[in-house]
Amino acid sequence: MNLQLLKFLGLWVIFCALPQTSISQIAEEESLKFNLINSNSDRIIAPLKEGNTLKIYLSHYNLKAFTIAAVQVPPETQSLKMKCTGVINQERIENLAPFSLFGDDGKSNYQGTAALPGSYTFTGESLKGSTLLDDFRANFSFINTLPGPMRLVLLNADKDLPVCSFTEEDIGIINTSGLKMKTFSFELNQYPPNTQSVRFILQGPIQYQRLESSMPFSLFGDVITNGDFYGANAIQGNYSLIVQTYDAVQGKGNLIRTMIFRFKME
Repeated sequence: MNLQLLKFLGLWVIFCALPQTSISQIAEEESLKFNLINSNSDRIIAPLKEGNTLKIYLSHYNLKAFTIAAVQVPPETQSLKMKCTGVINQERIENLAPFSLFGDDGKSNYQGTAALPGSYTFTGESLKGSTLLDDFRANFSFINTLPGPMRLVLLNADKDLPVCSFTEEDIGIINTSGLKMKTFSFELNQYPPNTQSVRFILQGPIQYQRLESSMPFSLFGDVITNGDFYGANAIQGNYSLIVQTYDAVQGKGNLIRTMIFRFKME
């Protein structure tokens, strides 16, 4: 075997050993991506996603004004055409970053407009001259009011019996000896109508997290076949229980509402 052939084979082995990047990965890294932004604080609310309708509860995010800004564009982009239709109609072409729907003040502070309840469609087009490099389309909606208050039921897990109920405005004082309660749990029995999953985060003497995608939504879970609730020992101390509801299973989709309940076990 001659020397040139050996060199060629050696280079080929080195090439094959290098990490390979697929065409789809390159396309993903160079495609258009946009964020929905609170234009009063310049904070990101959520990314827009093609094929999904993003639902934003205005009071949950304290959102009064919004804009949409590109977070990724194809590297050869010379201009970006953006259009929003729905309750508010706006069209803008930006030739310089940051590319945003309502522009900025030149000091990286976004301009925006009032976040009015209703449905919207946003489109973006990346252009090099008159050549289209990539396009983007997503739907989102602003919802004016949150559903009614969420409600938690304290459970005696040994007896699978409800003890009392709380809303997020309450501060619970739980007398475990007076209630003769050795183990406890909580069930979320009042929640937004489109809730598909619930995340529980317990902080305090007991640290615990659980994601529930079927009713009953309970802190420590249950045996579905016979309604037997699992529980934990009622250890004295101060606790916080964070409850988050989502409109899709497994904590996916949109965050609908967050409840923070503080209580003390004595």
